[in-house]
Amino acid sequence: MCCCAGAASAAGDSDWSAGVFVGQAVKGNLSDILPRAFTGKLDFQTAYASGVLLRYELAKPGWLSDWSQRHGWPLSSSLEFGALQMSGLTHNTELDLDWRPAITFWQPGRFQIETAWGIGLSHSFGKPWSDYEDPEHPQGYKTLFHMTPELALRNEDLPGWSLGLRLHHRSGIYGTVAPRKVGSNHVGLALMRQF
Repeated sequence: MCCCAGAASAAGDSDWSAGVFVGQAVKGNLSDILPRAFTGKLDFQTAYASGVLLRYELAKPGWLSDWSQRHGWPLSSSLEFGALQMSGLTHNTELDLDWRPAITFWQPGRFQIETAWGIGLSHSFGKPWSDYEDPEHPQGYKTLFHMTPELALRNEDLPGWSLGLRLHHRSGIYGTVAPRKVGSNHVGLALMRQF
């Protein structure tokens, strides 16, 4: 979403970005969401996520910088912290921490399009998400695996800004950290600004 080499230099070589995320829950398995999105059959739920994001760009090792320059695809790697409030089917607060590799794969005109895939952990506080994330396990599972696949857009006329279409995914990783089918998905937008 943010933090590629071109955007960093345009925004004053900042390693930090901050922004907001807003999204709506979608019922179904992670593997079903992309095909359903293309056919317009997403099963949106009356559950919402909103909150703040803070991202810090990590230094690239030399071999990765060399590969990026040789192939002309700007790469970045960052740590991202999220603090979200859930509402609707559940009322809860959630903290997320992800490692987020990203690549700018297309630069049509004055635009840059980046794909990223955050991977980490998500911890929910207060009442567990049992009624929504896993009705069969009323004790709930507060700490789950977390992923944030994202497609982000930047424009050279708005240096430092980016707008991303993101999937916020909490999961038991097919029974690894919680029973199968435990988890949730929220599709939404992440607006970021380097500072």
